Amino acid sequence: MTDPLALLLMALAAGGGRVNAMSAGAMVMAGITLLQRCAPLVQRMSSGRAGILLSTSPELLLALAACDGREALLLDATSSPAEIGWALTDTAVRVVFTSALLAPSLPPDVPTVLLDDAPRRA
Repeated sequence: MTDPLALLLMALAAGGGRVNAMSAGAMVMAGITLLQRCAPLVQRMSSGRAGILLSTSPELLLALAACDGREALLLDATSSPAEIGWALTDTAVRVVFTSALLAPSLPPDVPTVLLDDAPRRA
């Protein structure tokens, strides 16, 4: 049996729904496009998992779509920077999807993808 959640994001995009006035389809397609057009992102994600440090927002759909079925660590935005740093190190996270507001909680050497202007650009 195939993974029943494998097509969840595609179903959300096809459903025509919205999250906080943002089209779910636009966010999912932006995540897929980001993955297709950013070779360094694909390279980083092929050698480890991605981290997602976002509040509940439409950008969460984009980050999940960009992970494209790969492992992702969902980080709690209310955690301390020390806890976040430990979680990233302990789980071999290679890149983190986040926002400019939450980025200061990350260690300075962690590559980040800022999603503040999504879906126009990331």
